[in-house]
Amino acid sequence: MTTDPLVVARGSLWERLVPTHTHRDAVYGRDLTWRTNDAALSDAIRLRLIDRWRTLDIPPTGVEIEASAFLCPARYLPFTDSASNDMIDVLHPHVGYQLIGSRGFGTCSWDRRRAVVCVSKDADLPFMLENLVNHVWSAAILWHPPLYGLHAAALACEDGRGTLFVGKSNVGKSSLVAALAYRHGFHYLSDDLVLLDGRSLNVYGRPWRLELRDQTASALWGESSPKDVSRVGEKTVVDPRGQISTRVTADIRSVCFLERGERNAITPLSADATRARLGEPVCLFRGEADPIRGSKPAFDAFSQRTQGFALTLDHREGILAGAAFVAECLADHHP
Repeated sequence: MTTDPLVVARGSLWERLVPTHTHRDAVYGRDLTWRTNDAALSDAIRLRLIDRWRTLDIPPTGVEIEASAFLCPARYLPFTDSASNDMIDVLHPHVGYQLIGSRGFGTCSWDRRRAVVCVSKDADLPFMLENLVNHVWSAAILWHPPLYGLHAAALACEDGRGTLFVGKSNVGKSSLVAALAYRHGFHYLSDDLVLLDGRSLNVYGRPWRLELRDQTASALWGESSPKDVSRVGEKTVVDPRGQISTRVTADIRSVCFLERGERNAITPLSADATRARLGEPVCLFRGEADPIRGSKPAFDAFSQRTQGFALTLDHREGILAGAAFVAECLADHHP
């Protein structure tokens, strides 16, 4: 376990940031050792990240991760006068994963065993925890077998049976599950990413985060938007817990492959067709073989136990109409 300080420099200015607070937690089935140089930062990370990750209660996987976060004097970050909160992603085997913004930066090693983040003391700390620390530390924590990523939204019925909505970006996954949860009483798990446990075939979500485009947010909430919303790019981000029913995991029994179309339609798929459409796990570390190691038998078994559907929605009718159609379909077709 490393206790090395972070050295920051700008011109003739040099400063050592020494980790002084050490913590150990089991998150996502990983053994996470994490350090900070500030007690308040430690408290904020525990409240906003660690405590919610622990709620997933994923069985141990035997993977050990080290992560650090440092508060840094603003003078060492050259772009702190920028009004933009945009961040740049960098990914390469030589440098691992890097996320660089005007008020902080972070890096995760290519083997996904170590991550470090540096945040300006003048930054909006809640924003940086969600959009910098969360992303960089998650890069180290998430992408290890036997957990495999799926680019999917997820929800569950009252009896615990769940449905995945798999699809490319901008097909309406987040909007659909939000409308089904807010208007039809389904339990919300995730809007864009789930993890399949290759041992149990359980699927885990992230019910503390929901990202919606303005049109969907307006359709769901009108002018009475929830409290504590934030903006990331063109989307509104909200923690829906306390507003709707949520779950961290579900017994997935149906998988809908969502596309845009000229009419609302749903068609059952064979197990082979479901497996073909599932493809391989998604992973931030593209081209790296280790994160998807062992995924084929897990995806094969998952395809056999679930019913697949080809689902098209006509977005011209609006997301509320699409959600009403899907709610009726799930009542009719759920295994």
